[in-house]
Amino acid sequence: MNYYQEIEQKIKENMDSQNYQDALELIESELSMPYIPQDLQEKLEEWHKECLTQLDQNPAYALSFEVISQWLFDIDPIKVESALLGLKDINLRNYIDDIQKLLEHHPDRLVQSFILLECINQEIDTTFKFNKFGLDYEVNPIYIEHPIETDGYQIASQKLSEITFKEPSLNELVQQLLIGEVIEALPNSYDELEGEMLAYSIFKEGLRLLNRDSEWYNFTVEQNIKEERCPTLFSTL
Repeated sequence: MNYYQEIEQKIKENMDSQNYQDALELIESELSMPYIPQDLQEKLEEWHKECLTQLDQNPAYALSFEVISQWLFDIDPIKVESALLGLKDINLRNYIDDIQKLLEHHPDRLVQSFILLECINQEIDTTFKFNKFGLDYEVNPIYIEHPIETDGYQIASQKLSEITFKEPSLNELVQQLLIGEVIEALPNSYDELEGEMLAYSIFKEGLRLLNRDSEWYNFTVEQNIKEERCPTLFSTL
């Protein structure tokens, strides 16, 4: 059972037991994540409405694009996160020029990535020009493969599951790091040949965050991994 299956099961158990508040907290936590599988997102949104109904709560009003644009530049990270989530409720085809300005002028490359990701989700067929990682890009979201659907991501995710199958919490961490990496890398992506080495770089970063750096050296020796072949992560640049 993978991470998303476990989350789905926990939510169902809470709702079946009429523990709607606990279910709502789990649902809203998942909805705030940078990536959710499409089939799960649809279920989460339906469950979210049901929980609000059962708890007699009204859903929050959607943010206007003007408010979203302001909040994206706010120093309060909660407002920035809320603005990024609010993009899902906006038809971005009505704000092409504004999206261009946001991509061109926003100083945070992760915000740039999430804006571009939502353009991919909405299949926006427009060419945008912006600078990221010190490079100039000219891209059309409709031609960019969703980062979670790329061969590089799929191979890396499977490899990480194999490496960390004995430690579910570590697997959850590295899977989230992987999702964050392929999103932040946009408009760049990882192909099939890069997947395995990407997994190793993510695994190394996960161990570093847990102050378990010494395990990385032992792992490279056991697996005969040449560390110089492991790519530098966009998320650590």
